[in-house]
Amino acid sequence: MTALTLDYLLARRIAVLGVGINNQALVAWLLKHKAESVTICDQNPAVRLDNPAWEQKVAWRLGADAFSHLTDFELVIRSPGIPYLSPFIQQAKAAGVEISSQTKLFFALSPAKIIGVTGTKGKGTTASLIFEILKANSLQTADYGESRSPSALVHQPNIFLAGNIGRDPFEFLDDLTPLDWVVLELSSFQLQDMEQSPEIAVILDITSDHLDHHRDRAEYVAAKVPIVAHLRPEQAAVFNFDSDTVLGMVSQTSGEDWYFSRRSSVDRGAYVRWEDTPADARRQGRLIFRDRQGRETDLLVTTDLRLRGEHNLENVTAAITAATIAGASAATIRTVVPNFPGLEHRLELVATVEGRTFYNDSFATNPEPVMAALASFHEPVHLLVGGSSKQANFTALAKMICERSTTVSLIPLGTVEGPKIAAAVAAAQPPPSLSIYPPVYSMEEGVVLAYRVSQPGDVILLSPGCASFDLFPNYKERGYQFKRLVDRLKIDAGMSHD
Repeated sequence: MTALTLDYLLARRIAVLGVGINNQALVAWLLKHKAESVTICDQNPAVRLDNPAWEQKVAWRLGADAFSHLTDFELVIRSPGIPYLSPFIQQAKAAGVEISSQTKLFFALSPAKIIGVTGTKGKGTTASLIFEILKANSLQTADYGESRSPSALVHQPNIFLAGNIGRDPFEFLDDLTPLDWVVLELSSFQLQDMEQSPEIAVILDITSDHLDHHRDRAEYVAAKVPIVAHLRPEQAAVFNFDSDTVLGMVSQTSGEDWYFSRRSSVDRGAYVRWEDTPADARRQGRLIFRDRQGRETDLLVTTDLRLRGEHNLENVTAAITAATIAGASAATIRTVVPNFPGLEHRLELVATVEGRTFYNDSFATNPEPVMAALASFHEPVHLLVGGSSKQANFTALAKMICERSTTVSLIPLGTVEGPKIAAAVAAAQPPPSLSIYPPVYSMEEGVVLAYRVSQPGDVILLSPGCASFDLFPNYKERGYQFKRLVDRLKIDAGMSHD
């Protein structure tokens, strides 16, 4: 849909599939611009919104048959949660109906330059850090010039963060100009049928995820490829040099290739140059940026970063590379990156209570981020795991817990995946120092148990490795419950010292 115009869009008979938060913003935008025909289709019969602004302007098709007869429409806009390869989508497409999505529409209509970030994990952290760097850079370069005239500010780009961790892009689409940058987190659901790539495409590590949505890993990986497949030579692709899967995409783009790495040097891009450190000291490296001519800029020392865990160095080097391509200065990077605290529910430091340090990693919904989190600690770890199924395999996680982590307690949450993880760990020949506890059925039980069996100097880590839906409505509520319970422990500990 690269040739789409606003007039063409508004004149179509439009079906919007799903009425989640993102599509609500899209429908509001369509109505604002006086779209001639908008029908919302949703299989949930109770989802109809009582919105006076939509009365007489929106038609509804709700219930089990909501996605039948899509050939009644000229344009179908699916939500990310509806698989592109769903039979009803493909049947409509085969009949000549144009299939789109909110993301495709935004790319086609936005006058601003877009930085797209994808990967299995780390998208939110990387996108947020790019946003913070570019925002600070825009403010620093708006120095009013020699005349100190405020009118110079008019020419500075505005920076927007959109996606799961930012605003909905249709909230600010009408405010964008060609000078602006939009940093956009992109999932496989959004990318799978894209026909346009962003100005700068960032690809983090790709492992396995959403196998409850995609047919297999091959489809999941292929769904990411469009982020680079449509790049023009003057645009840029930023590849994870540490990922063989990601490097397999280099040949599928015409864009300029850049790289980032936390393990080795790269020809152009950002990487970590590790230094020799004593065995009992925290490992230290330097963040280096290498430009097109091979010139290197020494930016930061890794131990200056607030973000915990060497896995986060992939996010940092990716963000530095993308932001520098977009025009950020080394001075801005040196100011912003060390002070970036990370995102809520992503290996988030909650508090220290009676010498025990609590970390909330509720966003870890598959095994790989749990492994990365565990690798971040040298202290004894009491690990809370489990949730609803995403068809993950826990063998590698179990082996890592038993052989290469400092885990001393494993506390399974719930009745679904928690016991499976515990069984996998038990089968992986755990060391005598590791205790595997019976499942608990609430966050309170888990936190209280972890606190009771821990010692001062230990870490209590919520890193579930699973979706939340057995005990919690979403990963955020799971993390909030953990944090509220830690706050209660702090209060109780304070009272005990009065």
